This record gives sequence, structure tokens and C-alpha cells, in this order.
Amino acid sequence: MTMEAGTARSAPSRAATPHTKFLSGALCLDFANTLSGRMDEAPVERIETHADLIAWAETGRVLAEGRAEILRAGGAGRRAEGSTILARAFALRAAIHCAFAAMARGRPPVQGAIDRLNPFVLEAARHRRLEPAGGGAAWRWHGPAETLDQVLWPIALSAADLLTASSPIRIKECPGPHCGWLFLDRSKNGSRRWCEMAVCGNRAKARRFKRRQNREQQEVGNG
Repeated sequence: MTMEAGTARSAPSRAATPHTKFLSGALCLDFANTLSGRMDEAPVERIETHADLIAWAETGRVLAEGRAEILRAGGAGRRAEGSTILARAFALRAAIHCAFAAMARGRPPVQGAIDRLNPFVLEAARHRRLEPAGGGAAWRWHGPAETLDQVLWPIALSAADLLTASSPIRIKECPGPHCGWLFLDRSKNGSRRWCEMAVCGNRAKARRFKRRQNREQQEVGNG
């Protein structure tokens, strides 16, 4: 049948949502960003169940239309398998983050991350076929519609494509507190600093403004 193409828990005081924004510029980085604040005592986890994983994929249009409903029904009836797929998703996410966080910090991805990614990439490639499309050909996914781990295939290949990109890429890590999201900086001068200016960027501006106010008040008090 043809188809279109870490385990931290969220802190009680910082409610997580099953979805995250798709703004990194690459599917694999968006997936890595489903865990925020990795260096915090209580990272925010946005995918806590297999159903959350499907919902995330549906939001990001990772799955073909109607596929999410099939997988939700399959996961509900095969909970043990769904839990196994979720564990594999976390392993894939950790390997992706390890590889690209190193690049964001000016280092090459460690061999261990590549070794952990390879089985996912090989499995995904096994389910992809070229088929005629328009005047040429296009990749199509092949496999039973109810295969629960199919959501991982595009993510794994996205990581492989990004790691083997022929043109230079700039991977960055958002410095915002409780963030650490990874993203592609496609600005001409490499000036993008924040995952999202309206969120982390504005929060940084607010902190700077507050610090400036505090300094001015201290100076007035000492005058």
C-alpha cells in the first residue's frame, strides 16, 4: 500500500501541551524541540503519549490526510506497541538533539549520535520508493497503513538530509531561559538569535528593560 510521504516529564507548575510550533526550518529540529528547557530541573515535555506523538505529526502535516485517525485507532488497540514506539521516538529525538546541538555549539556531531540515528534512517529508507509523478518521479512511503512507527520515518530522513546537506547550514540553539530550541538560521548575515522573536526575543528585551530600570532606581537612591 502506498503512503504519502529523553523521557523527562513536564513540571507540575509548567503545563505542557501536546503540540509545539514548527518554526525551526527542519522537521527533525522541530521534533527535537518537543522537549524544552533540557538543562532545567523540570524540562517541558510536549509528547507524553503515543497519541501526543500522532497529534504532533498531524499538526505538522507529517502524516498524509486521514492517516492520523488510522494510527490513533491502532494505538488505542495496541497500547504496548504504542508505548514501544513512543520509547523509540524519544531515542530518535535524543540522537537528533545530540547531533545538532553539537553543531550549534561549533562542533561536529559525535559518532555516538550518528550511530543511534543510523538504524532509524535505514528503517525509513526501507519504506520509501520512487514513483512516477507529473513529468518526473516523487518519493512515496510504502507499508501497511496501520504501521504505528511510520511517523518516525520522515523525521529520521529529515535528520539524514540535514546532516548530509551539500550547502553550508547554520544550526543555532535559542539562548532563552527554559528554551534551548534548535533552528536553522537562514538569514543572510547569520543574525537570527532567537527561536521566535515574539517569544524568547521579547522576553529578553523585557528582562533588559527591567534590569535597566533597577539600575536607574539604584542610582537615584544612591544620589
